[in-house]
Amino acid sequence: MQDFLIDELTAQLNNPEIYWVDGPPNNENGQIVKMRVAFVPTRQIPKGSFIVIPGRTEYIEKYAKTITELNDRGFNVLIVDNRGQAMSDRLLDDKMLGHIDSFDNAAIHIQAAFLKLRDRLPEPLYMLSHSMGGMIAMHILLQDYIPTLKAAIFNAPMWWLKPLPFARQLSAAVCALGMRKKTAMGTRHIWSPQPFSTSDVTHSPHNFRRNSSLMLSEPRLQLGGPTNQWINKSFQMMAGFTKEKLEKVKMPVLIYQAGEELIVDNDAQNRIATDLPDARLVRIDGAMHEIMVEKEEYRQKFWQYFDEFMKSN
Repeated sequence: MQDFLIDELTAQLNNPEIYWVDGPPNNENGQIVKMRVAFVPTRQIPKGSFIVIPGRTEYIEKYAKTITELNDRGFNVLIVDNRGQAMSDRLLDDKMLGHIDSFDNAAIHIQAAFLKLRDRLPEPLYMLSHSMGGMIAMHILLQDYIPTLKAAIFNAPMWWLKPLPFARQLSAAVCALGMRKKTAMGTRHIWSPQPFSTSDVTHSPHNFRRNSSLMLSEPRLQLGGPTNQWINKSFQMMAGFTKEKLEKVKMPVLIYQAGEELIVDNDAQNRIATDLPDARLVRIDGAMHEIMVEKEEYRQKFWQYFDEFMKSN
């Protein structure tokens, strides 16, 4: 069974290496959880390194083009399959459930991956995250789990959700009633490919279909809807991103906002960008949630802002 999928984009990566990193024990059963991690070096003399944290349902191979673009800019890359999803160990017997035991455990697991590979990640060290990964990345900053980070880049970060009204209160209530391991209301238990016309994350049919193709070819990548506990734990963590805590993050921060966002709350991004001491928020009008796998016109804007930010930091 392959630990890394090969297609037209992953085949272009420079000697990717796969590692399995032990993290905190699973709060559900006390067992050690392993996380799949990839290290991809640049072909150049490294200018620095990036830790890349994907979003919910995502996986390493989806980011092949982003990894190549970081490598081409002279950066070594460490990228993870977040705890409890993709090829990393799942946390419940029903492996299709999008469950988390603790998002703090997810952040500590990424810290463990960094510590395992730190000798291959020359400084300056940066972090790039997307959606749910942006929530975990912000927690890493607030907890100072990786103190050598120089700057952080957030792509459409999940700093609040755009759910049904009272979703926060409802998720807490159903968890208290013993339904924390059930799929959240309105989400699908089983993943299945959907037509491009239903996409709420990208305008790119090619990138949308590549993602579906990879998940169809490797069922271990598939993930259903989030559990009630996943929703509840998300709101608990995001509610902790207070002005008092954010003001202590002194590093430069770049925040990308999607103009046609349908997944996360842009108002929360605006608020947090204001509360951070050294943050720049750029809005890419027309782009949907997954800007890094959007149409080329939006991706080009992403990398334009990226290069400007890196030149000054």
